[in-house]
Amino acid sequence: MSRRTKRQDSEYAASIKRLTKLAHIPTLIKLKRRKHFTRGEKSIITKIEKAFYHINADNIAPIKKADYEELKDLAIYPGVYAANFANTHHPKLKLIDENLYLVSNGRQYINMRLAPSVVKSKRNMQAAAKRAYAMRFPMDRVMEMAETVFADKPIRVYLWTSAGRAGEGFATFGAFSNWLQRNWGAGKYKHMEEWVMGLSVLVDEPEDDYETEGYIDYDEDLEEPF
Repeated sequence: MSRRTKRQDSEYAASIKRLTKLAHIPTLIKLKRRKHFTRGEKSIITKIEKAFYHINADNIAPIKKADYEELKDLAIYPGVYAANFANTHHPKLKLIDENLYLVSNGRQYINMRLAPSVVKSKRNMQAAAKRAYAMRFPMDRVMEMAETVFADKPIRVYLWTSAGRAGEGFATFGAFSNWLQRNWGAGKYKHMEEWVMGLSVLVDEPEDDYETEGYIDYDEDLEEPF
């Protein structure tokens, strides 16, 4: 059996450079001028690399320092001032009261969280996964929230998971309800990376909307960070 090739310090330094271009990461910024790293520092760099590994750079949304405590459960990795929102293009976030506003490709969404008693963090959801999902309580809360949201006749409503928006979005409560129950029953959202956070509501979009999300020209330097 061949031994695994040991990574050089220069590789870690290059990784820090790439990662800090993608997001504000104070832990790594402190190491940017370093040429040599301790075993502990290398371990931290590797863990952050893994957190970013399957994330498209265009889906990364910066988190403001003032909002980090409130949004830290959305952070790509603890101490990283950025979140991942799938199916977006350079999203921008703004926290107003308890609602998270997201803007992408000219579209504006309101991401509405479930009550804190239902979803507190990814870690808490993992610990209570079997109990919570067997009781179907989170889905009941989503349905209750959705019924209220659809009463205001939004453009589209999506299920919001820790990975971003799920599904194609719905304009009526009946269609959303049927889709949610059908997919929930199939166990589609029982994996940690897709825990349900709440609802994402499309409240504004350009008049000439050609569904450009998913058909964007990627920045080649950022598309494949690793």
